Amino acid sequence: MTSILCRPEDIAYAEIYPPISVARVGDSNDFFIGPEVPGVEAIPDGGFKDNQQKIKKQAARFRVYAFDKDSKPIGELHNAQYDLKWTVHVASKKAAWVHFRGANDSEGWQLRNGVVQGWLIIDSGERVIEGANVKDVFLDGVFGKDSDKIPHTEVRLGELRTDEQGRLLVLPSDGHSFSVDGKEEIDGFDNDRWVDNMSDGTVHVAVKPKSKPHDIPVKNRATIITAPPRFASGTHAATTLYELIEDIYERPRRKEAGYDVGIVDYYRDIHPLFKRIYLLSWTNKTALEGHGPDSISRFSGPKLSDPKEGNGTRVARFKKIRAPEPNKHQEGPTDGKMPELFGAA
Repeated sequence: MTSILCRPEDIAYAEIYPPISVARVGDSNDFFIGPEVPGVEAIPDGGFKDNQQKIKKQAARFRVYAFDKDSKPIGELHNAQYDLKWTVHVASKKAAWVHFRGANDSEGWQLRNGVVQGWLIIDSGERVIEGANVKDVFLDGVFGKDSDKIPHTEVRLGELRTDEQGRLLVLPSDGHSFSVDGKEEIDGFDNDRWVDNMSDGTVHVAVKPKSKPHDIPVKNRATIITAPPRFASGTHAATTLYELIEDIYERPRRKEAGYDVGIVDYYRDIHPLFKRIYLLSWTNKTALEGHGPDSISRFSGPKLSDPKEGNGTRVARFKKIRAPEPNKHQEGPTDGKMPELFGAA
C-alpha cells in the first residue's frame, strides 16, 4: 500500500504501527532495522556486528496507516503527501522502582530511595522530529543532582531519526551500565548510584495533509521498549510477549458462560509454539536432549504431519503437553509435562 491511494477526504483516522516495538542496544554506532513481519528475521547486511566486532544497534521503525470510516485500511501515509510530526518520550525508572525483598520475603510496593525519587528517574522529556532523512535528535536525560549524595550525570537513552519516507526510527542506547561516583562495589540488587541507559516510553504522531490544512485524528499512541541484543537470532522463548499480553486480556473472559476461543488455525496458533520448542534445543542443553534434532521426542518431522488416527508420534507429543488448566491432583510440577512449572527444575 502506498500513500498515492490515500486521499485526505477518504481518511477517517490514522494509527501507528506497530503498536509495540522493541529496539535492542548495541555498543556499535552502526544499526539495522529490526524485524517488521512476523516470522521473518533477516540477517542484516554485514551481519550483527561491525568491522570492530561491536554489536550493532537494532532500531525500531514506526509507520502511520490510514483507515476509512469502516475501519478498513487504506494505505500507509508518507512524507511526500502528509506532514508526520513524531513525538517520543522515554525514561529509565529502574533506580526509583520498588525495593527488592528477596525470594523468601513477601513482595511489597515500597519504593527505593523515596526521599530522592525525582533525582533517580532519567527522563528524556518529549522530543519532536519531522521530515525525511532527519537525524541527531537525541533522547538525553539526567541522573542525580548536584550534591554529594548523587552526582549530576547526563545519560543518553537513544536517538530519533526518520527515513526517506518520514517514518520514525528509534535507535537505542549503547546499553552501558556504570556507577556515577566511580565506586565498583556492587551487590546483587538495589545498587545505589548505579545507572544504566535502558528505557521505554511512548510514541505519538500528528498527521496533516500537505494539500489541506487540517489534522487527521490518530487513535492510539505506540510503545517503544529497549532490550538487550538477541544473541541467538531466530530462536525464541516458548512464550512470546504477544501471547502473554493476549493471556492477560483473555483470562477473565474464559470464566464467562459460553466463552469461545474462536477459530484455531494450526499454522498461526499451534505450529509456532512447536517450532519455538524445537529451536530452543540450539541454546539449551536440556531442550537439546529432550526434543532436539536427534531426539525421538522432537517436535518436528514428517510423522507429525500424518493425520491418520492412532498416529503414535502425534499421540506421544500431545501427551507431553500440559493441559491449559490442569487438575492439580493429576498434574504436578515434576511430572515431566511441558511446559515445566515452578519447582520442576
